[in-house]
Amino acid sequence: MRFLLTVVLFSMVQISWASQSLEELETGCLDKNGDACFQLGSRYLKGKGVTASSKKAIEYYRKGCELNDGSSCWALGGLYEMGEGVNQSFLEARRYYEK
Repeated sequence: MRFLLTVVLFSMVQISWASQSLEELETGCLDKNGDACFQLGSRYLKGKGVTASSKKAIEYYRKGCELNDGSSCWALGGLYEMGEGVNQSFLEARRYYEK
């Protein structure tokens, strides 16, 4: 079930940021907009308009989660649960899911 929820979160595109350029998203994330960080993480995870990079995705999801963006926390939890780009850790996954 968690995997399904994670997939849904990865495929979510929030209208407000979906059409924004990479530069606008980076500025938004720097300006402490957690959703912009989530969108950047998703683009890097999927390689949409950028070279795919789990490392960059994790970096942006972590920043979004620190800004209390629930989607970022769930996405990060999913990466830990699946061991994608990080050492698999169900404890870390749970920590992010519960955040």
